[in-house]
Amino acid sequence: ARKNGFQVSANFTAGTESLLHGGFLRDAMKWPASSVADLSDLARRDQASRLRLVGMELFLRLHAGGQSTGHLTEALHAAVAEAR
Repeated sequence: ARKNGFQVSANFTAGTESLLHGGFLRDAMKWPASSVADLSDLARRDQASRLRLVGMELFLRLHAGGQSTGHLTEALHAAVAEAR
């Protein structure tokens, strides 16, 4: 059968760009600040890119950083609150 996508609400992704600025993905890829700014701009404009980047960031925080899912949930809620 043909795949069907699903919509993700803006509330889910609001503020997630802030997770990328000081996160594990930046350190793992050894990106300079200008590259992180470019990716944050891309994440702001394109929802699919935002979900991929944030997904990679969360994966690294869980598996490389040893953070718990509870801690990540709190970090996401804080990022959304800061964006509002």
